[in-house]
Amino acid sequence: MKLTFLLKYMNSKKKFIVLILLQTTIYIYFLMSFFSFTLFKHNYIENYNKYYPVYNGFSLTSKETGLFGNIDKLPGELPKFMSYLDKNKYIENYRLYIDDTSYNQDYFNMDYTKYRSKYNSMDEDTTSIPSIKIDRTYYNVIKKYVNGPGFKASDFHKNNNYTPIIMGKNFSKDYKIGQVIISRDEKIKFQVVGFLKENVLVMGYEPVYNSKSLEGTFILPLDRSKDLLDGGVVANSLQHFSIEFNPNKISYKAASQQTLQEMHSLGMDYSALNFYDSFNGFLIMIGSELKFEIFRTSVLTILSLGALTLSLLYSINTRKKDIGILYALGAKKRDIIFMLFFESILITLLAYLVSVPLYMHFGRQVMLIFLTDYGFENMGYAFIAALLISFISLIIPCYKVIKLNPRDLIGGFRE
Repeated sequence: MKLTFLLKYMNSKKKFIVLILLQTTIYIYFLMSFFSFTLFKHNYIENYNKYYPVYNGFSLTSKETGLFGNIDKLPGELPKFMSYLDKNKYIENYRLYIDDTSYNQDYFNMDYTKYRSKYNSMDEDTTSIPSIKIDRTYYNVIKKYVNGPGFKASDFHKNNNYTPIIMGKNFSKDYKIGQVIISRDEKIKFQVVGFLKENVLVMGYEPVYNSKSLEGTFILPLDRSKDLLDGGVVANSLQHFSIEFNPNKISYKAASQQTLQEMHSLGMDYSALNFYDSFNGFLIMIGSELKFEIFRTSVLTILSLGALTLSLLYSINTRKKDIGILYALGAKKRDIIFMLFFESILITLLAYLVSVPLYMHFGRQVMLIFLTDYGFENMGYAFIAALLISFISLIIPCYKVIKLNPRDLIGGFRE
């Protein structure tokens, strides 16, 4: 059976085709949502683990009393502590950043509202540009997510005519590598050296709730000799200081104990917060909400599936005369079955191509900072499931087509 004939035949039945296409699109959309929620725990931790060591790391947090030790000593002791970490063979890396003074959009004649990240777990001032200064060790971790030349080693301890800046992905549509950005008073001069890839996360004061995406953020190099002079700034920055250890050389308990002992000897009163325990506690806490979302998407998926299945069966039954005529004109049973399966595959493929951009827009954010990973688990499984359902729905009609002769088909199905 020629392809041109099949396409013309489908065009003659376009009302049915459009209806089934719409229902298949809705079904695949809900199916993608279902997979996103059922895979939430795994994907949430895996997504976060790209930027922070969930399985083999910990963050530093102040004691419940709120004490930070002697704050006046911190600017001098913190570099000693970081030097200790640099030399510790059990420590893979550590991440330190400080919140820089947020720049108002008016400084740069910028409408920041169109660059602000939509995927933050904390509300932010829409007129200010969030900016952070990151230590060189932190930059070594995230530089693989930077498009462009990025920071040089000298940028972390050298004054340049222009301060190098890495911008979040949202800025990449209007700015270019090498572009100079000057404030109105010409006191601030930035030069763009790179753009972060989409949805790179930075940890706030608590590893789950206060984490946020850097899509709409300015990232600057931190100069240890100049930017760690304020004891209050240091104390606050240490609350989102995280450490990654080598699990093949040391356990979490031993690594955290060694680190805290060194901190206490320097007068810094902190405790360790295990990333994995923190995330498990969070997932347990939102368990009821997650179960509700899985139940809701399951119901919607089943309803859309039922509607799609009924439409497929109805579509086949309304075309029994057409099938009988094709038989009478010399079409073989395999030609008829091929026509039905070709139509099913084509509709499913078209519906998938329509549902993907819809889902990428409306189903982007699942919960808090967790964004859907457009991977095979939720995108591919949804397509395969839709294709299987379409094929299963054709079993009974195909059986009847094989069993009955052209006269029966033209006259109607009779048991």
